[in-house]
Amino acid sequence: MRDVIGKWILRLDGFIMKRIYVAGKLRGQNISQNIALARKVAIKWWQNGWFVFCPHLNSGGLMGEAPESVFIEGSLEFLKCCDAIVMLKAWESSEGAVAELKRAEELGLEVYYE
Repeated sequence: MRDVIGKWILRLDGFIMKRIYVAGKLRGQNISQNIALARKVAIKWWQNGWFVFCPHLNSGGLMGEAPESVFIEGSLEFLKCCDAIVMLKAWESSEGAVAELKRAEELGLEVYYE
């Protein structure tokens, strides 16, 4: 069991996990490749002790099930809970990732680039 303290997750062993958000291109011609890249990066951060939120894995298979704005607004809102954001390769070509980076910078999050 874990307790949430502020923006961190406190494990039973006392270790505090920081939260990171994975941002990058999802839509387009290579959706499956985009999701695979995001998954690879998410695994890397999990293995380094971070709590990872990866929209590609959270909603990648749900396109068309709700208005796109619901996913975008929800993702931008989730950034408020994070300590950092990691930008995937070619993030600049994604309007969503650009907006996520802008919001992260406004919130003062650490920014990493893959």
